[in-house]
Amino acid sequence: MINNQNARDLRPKSRKQLADEYGVSPRTLRRWFKSKELILPPSLLLPKDLEVIYSVLGDPRSRNNG
Repeated sequence: MINNQNARDLRPKSRKQLADEYGVSPRTLRRWFKSKELILPPSLLLPKDLEVIYSVLGDPRSRNNG
């Protein structure tokens, strides 16, 4: 999970940047959002959006490391 320190360090990201963090394509990321019924704005993902995504999908750093 994202702790409070990491949450404060979040910066807006594009969907492509987020997909790269998870090691998947933007299309796969979109499918994950749809399967979890995440409704997000069509623009950049803001820190508040990223907090929701990370809480639902998990921390991408832990996925890539093991």
